[in-house]
Amino acid sequence: ADGNYISSKEAAAKGGIGAAAGEVPESADMDFGSVNLLNRPGEFTWPIVAMTYIYVRKDLSHVEDPQEQTLLKAFLAALYDPAYINVCAEEFAFTIVPDNVRQIGLAGIDMIATNTSAIPWTFESSTVPGEGQGDYVISEKRRSYGEYQRNEFAGDSTHFQNEITNVRAELATEQEKVKNLEEELSNIRTQMGGDANTPIVGSSTQYADFTDDDAGQISAALIMSSLSMAFWAIAAAVVAFRAFNHPNKDIPEVMNGGSGHGVINGGSGHGAAARTAAKHSAVTQESDMVA
Repeated sequence: ADGNYISSKEAAAKGGIGAAAGEVPESADMDFGSVNLLNRPGEFTWPIVAMTYIYVRKDLSHVEDPQEQTLLKAFLAALYDPAYINVCAEEFAFTIVPDNVRQIGLAGIDMIATNTSAIPWTFESSTVPGEGQGDYVISEKRRSYGEYQRNEFAGDSTHFQNEITNVRAELATEQEKVKNLEEELSNIRTQMGGDANTPIVGSSTQYADFTDDDAGQISAALIMSSLSMAFWAIAAAVVAFRAFNHPNKDIPEVMNGGSGHGVINGGSGHGAAARTAAKHSAVTQESDMVA
């Protein structure tokens, strides 16, 4: 109204919002229909202000339960109690009415008539021994069973979250151990002269495989062994035949003679088989020592 330019933040800091409610009726039971809080004069007065009203009958005899009558009055009184209304100001940015409006409101609450048998409700903010747990007491310390259970569940949830965190930490430790063991295993394979991915052969779990070359050597050894046995049988038959037809011949000459000697040397096939078997035996024994 005075042509001043001001922000709502500055007006609130200077009390300019509450100043708009400076002109109101002197009593709560008077007519508020002509109250206008818009564009009121003042250096810091905020021009756009509205007030919240609660209209209550002065006679509550229509409310059957007397305790409900006094409960309504207790609720209205809490609207002017800093312990409750300040929460609205702090959390929701409400502006608390100026003191002159507060006094008008409290006086209006006293005008409300209730049943004479009704017990007034009270509030307990700090511990009141004995009386705090009585009837018609609104206490900050009281808790419903549902609230108690929710708090218990919240505590259990925190405990389980801690357990999960611990298990995850243990799992990470075990994974690190597995990683270290894999690195050690890779080093052992490398030291054995194989690739890092070459499986280590253990005598109790795995055996060395025969290659195509090994199979060829074994087949050759078996063939030579068979031929040696055949030649040995022929040689024996020849010796027997000569001994029968020429009893005066020197039998040892046949044994030491050309083909007989070759037949005996033919047994070298057994040596080849033995060498092949010894080769694989050595592989298996070496694997036993590594494992």
